[in-house]
Amino acid sequence: MRKRLTIKIMITGVFVLMVISAMNIVAIAETSEITPIVAINFEQQDYANFKANEIGLTPVLSMVENGEPVEYEKYENILAYSVFLAENEFSSDEIALLSELVEEGYSTRLIQEVYNFWKTTDEDFSMIRDLCELSDEFYGLYWVENAFNKLTNNSHGVLNRAEIEAYYEKGLTHDDIYTANILSRREGQTIQGILEDMLMGKSTSEIMREIGVLQESGTEIDETINNTSPAIALKIAENDDYINTNNLSGDTMKIADQVIELDDERYNKNAAVIRKDLAAKGIVSEKIDIMQKMKDDYNARIIAIENGFDSYLIQSFRNRGYTYLQIQAASELFALEGIDPLEALKIVERR
Repeated sequence: MRKRLTIKIMITGVFVLMVISAMNIVAIAETSEITPIVAINFEQQDYANFKANEIGLTPVLSMVENGEPVEYEKYENILAYSVFLAENEFSSDEIALLSELVEEGYSTRLIQEVYNFWKTTDEDFSMIRDLCELSDEFYGLYWVENAFNKLTNNSHGVLNRAEIEAYYEKGLTHDDIYTANILSRREGQTIQGILEDMLMGKSTSEIMREIGVLQESGTEIDETINNTSPAIALKIAENDDYINTNNLSGDTMKIADQVIELDDERYNKNAAVIRKDLAAKGIVSEKIDIMQKMKDDYNARIIAIENGFDSYLIQSFRNRGYTYLQIQAASELFALEGIDPLEALKIVERR
């Protein structure tokens, strides 16, 4: 398989599925080092979104038997997709497209991965289908981006290793290139053009405003955007409710931590509420030994790595709905018979 070095924004923080008591999201406790992020009461709007988008669960729930406990991983995927429907606003046409993809066999994990990438572009919603359809052609850490570059004929620019090193020598950083890569997906932009703007002294916040990503203005938000990680900068640019722009201390690393913490808290809160909603429909998870499952998954992951699968490839396959045990079995076919990883997974799936 032809390999190309591309850049993908690295999202810090991992969402953990867990049950917590039903309570409103509250402000993160103030410390002497930083003024806290303003509390955001997502609860009411998120649940309204979930009820509005609930029809999108129909093809997912059709795969389970009413009244029977759902296999643990399948249940967690249903729950994660339900929270996804709660935390995003969709039109009826968009829900219809997502439902079609589920009915056609695309995993809800993969659909969410593609949607999160699509949000960083100016492309029509229909591109989500186009990207999903290329999931059999591309895989690995940068598969969505490689698929996007194919669909757009590399019109937003692709950097090879030598070009990246040249930008480093000119004084740009790893984060600069990550940020430029994400922003270059907007209409009329290229990664080379944005990097040249950076070399001319333009700040990230200036570039974001020029291409329409950032609407808010102010010294405080500029300071945060320009000094925190690309992932957090883009999140703040897309939703300025995450912070109180009048009360920032300038400690952007702790602001980043708090944004991640707030996202996790939002997810867990929604998961707790939606678990009850699903239970009312007769959708409950089977009872399992969670600790034993974690050990089994860990061991399967280690074996897959020993067989030549790197951690990014494993996560990419997890996003497609494969279990760790399936990935382990595929890695054995890869190691022993030299079968392409994706083809190996398809063989395992047919067993």
